[in-house]
Amino acid sequence: MSLELQIGSTYTFNTLAPALLGAVIKNAILDMSCRFDVAMKFENVAIKYEQIYPALPPGAPPSPNGVIFHRFTSESGEKIFIAEPWIDDSSLVAITNLNFTIHVVNATIVDRANVRDALSHLGVSFTIVD
Repeated sequence: MSLELQIGSTYTFNTLAPALLGAVIKNAILDMSCRFDVAMKFENVAIKYEQIYPALPPGAPPSPNGVIFHRFTSESGEKIFIAEPWIDDSSLVAITNLNFTIHVVNATIVDRANVRDALSHLGVSFTIVD
């Protein structure tokens, strides 16, 4: 398997070992893709691979050698390595647009106008609710 992922892009996908990795990796930004030996310099992915391997479907590589690892930044800011065989590729979705909410507290009328103007300048669609 070789996934077509792009550094800096955001992805959501299911994992094939939900008990160990969580069922869904949501809105994770891809920081890097690398070989096993490079991933080992950051984290002991060999032990992680050994723990996850029994949960993988038949045909998964029994060894992490030759496997591509991807480092993502999760929504919480955590850096996580995910091997390609751990990803349910049929669930992989590139996220191009997000909705999010910002609550501004103790703002003045002037602050409200400045925020509105800044968002307008950025060209994003927004709604201000009082």
